[in-house]
Amino acid sequence: MDKLTNLRLLKLPVNDLKNISKGFFIKLSRIEMLNMLDSETTNLRLLNLLGPISFDEISSLHNLTSLFIRLDSSSIFNRDHTWMSRLKSFHIEIGSSPTHVPFNKSTRMISISKCEIFSNGELSSMLQFASYLYLVKCMGLRKLIAYNSFDGLKSLCIERCSCDFGPSKEGSAQFDPLPNLEHLSLISVNHLKSVSDFGQLLGLRFSKLRQLDIQFCASLTCLFNTFSVPKYLEDISITFCPQLVELLVQRGSKIPTVRKLHLRNLPKLGTLGEPRSMWEHLEEHEVINCDRIEHQKLPVSIQNTNIKVRKGFAEWWSLMAVSGNVPINFQISQLLDFVFLFIFCSKGFIMFMVISLCLVDLTSSRRTTIVVSCFSISISTIYYFV
Repeated sequence: MDKLTNLRLLKLPVNDLKNISKGFFIKLSRIEMLNMLDSETTNLRLLNLLGPISFDEISSLHNLTSLFIRLDSSSIFNRDHTWMSRLKSFHIEIGSSPTHVPFNKSTRMISISKCEIFSNGELSSMLQFASYLYLVKCMGLRKLIAYNSFDGLKSLCIERCSCDFGPSKEGSAQFDPLPNLEHLSLISVNHLKSVSDFGQLLGLRFSKLRQLDIQFCASLTCLFNTFSVPKYLEDISITFCPQLVELLVQRGSKIPTVRKLHLRNLPKLGTLGEPRSMWEHLEEHEVINCDRIEHQKLPVSIQNTNIKVRKGFAEWWSLMAVSGNVPINFQISQLLDFVFLFIFCSKGFIMFMVISLCLVDLTSSRRTTIVVSCFSISISTIYYFV
């Protein structure tokens, strides 16, 4: 590496930090793109994180415009991050959570694990340059949002978070800490009963929100139950929220134009919400395993349009057997869903079986029990989806 002083692009996944000594990055004075992310990271593998010294050296690379790294939390404290203004794109993961974070070279993204350790605005100088924020296992959301600047943030994803959501009161926030937020994704957020409660907790107004994606929120019963629905909301996707009963209750004067609606595995969802005119501009409507929602419940004005409607493999098979007259594109899309699901579950079963057989300390009967359990889980998963 000592002779590569003119290197401009370096892809070096960090598998062993012992090979990176002090002064390693300073020698790369001409580097423009530095990628040190391991694309094969899994939850079964410990992460290797860059420390404060390495991060300080990287900050001195004046030709650097693209940066993709993982940092130890200690690298953030007592640092000036104004140098990041010259980065055109970056993907910086802070903390040791091995959660897979979507990677996009063109974004300015920061991922933080256990954000409660940054409760006094330590991240403010870094977050001001981010357009995409991914939070994992963060319990101190209120302080994080209150003590940092997010004017440039357009996309926020929160995963595996637990908060104490109090009753929502409209108009209590004096200003919106995320004024330019366009995309909100909530994954496995405990105790969340509505997005209104989430907005109240952080003082959000969702004045520019266009896309809402919610997955695996077990307590969710309604999207917006008090506040007016965001007037620019046009894309809604909800997956695996078993307690969801209703989507929207519009109480304001502005009615959003929802164009995409994706509903998956919502057994208690019985109504889309009022007013029904909110759904008249739908261009794509996907319904999978939502037994109480039927196509006939959509407004009459769009029932006969070319709207895309999908209702899951089991229903496709039933229609095929009865009439044999299902459109070919509908057949193919549903069949592919089933094939991908089967492959996914099969790979998962094989992985768990190999792991169980490697547990030499267990008795043969115990290993057999684990293998049988994994097989049952795979079959049950397929049955649940279809």
